[in-house]
Amino acid sequence: QVLALYLIFVGLVVLSTLLFENYANQRLQADVQAADLALARAIAQETSSFTGNALTAVANLSAYPAVLSGDPAGMGAVFHTLLDARRDVNLAYRLDENGIMRFHYPIEPNSTVGTDFSFRDYFQRALTADGPILSKGRVSPTTNQAVATAVMPLRDADGRFLGVVGTNLRLETLSQTLSSIAGEYPSQEGLSILIVDDAGLIIAHTDARLML
Repeated sequence: QVLALYLIFVGLVVLSTLLFENYANQRLQADVQAADLALARAIAQETSSFTGNALTAVANLSAYPAVLSGDPAGMGAVFHTLLDARRDVNLAYRLDENGIMRFHYPIEPNSTVGTDFSFRDYFQRALTADGPILSKGRVSPTTNQAVATAVMPLRDADGRFLGVVGTNLRLETLSQTLSSIAGEYPSQEGLSILIVDDAGLIIAHTDARLML
């Protein structure tokens, strides 16, 4: 009887310990998931702000007469001001109605003026778009940097398509933001954060070498 009571007591202790450990593990997992979700939401908000500002900026560019008319001198002044104010933008440009590059700023060191970009997905989408759009991630042939493009279709008073105005966004800027965020969690060694676009490409990563 004593042995039986002892075994029952030990069994209850073991069972209680297992139940408590299971509860503690579930609570720990829930806390970690909540923290990860909060972090993901913060990154999503940062990314939304990054892309939202870019789309607003390119929509505002479309209202300049020099951009609508394709005046190189006027666009040079407008684009110069934009790049001075937006360090996340490394190129601003104007394509005509056929997708031919008519002007970009800065022109140097590699000029693609006269090159046909009508095959780009953003140009094809702009043909029927009513507002600004964002392209998939890619390497720009003009700057040789990983970028995404914010594009605004241009139309005259009669609705005739005149081309697009676009800005290339440095995806490295997003990667730098992710690296800064990861640096705030030194206890989580090896923490990796990445952003994937709708084409499945990595457009930002704590290790910038893994972009695209």
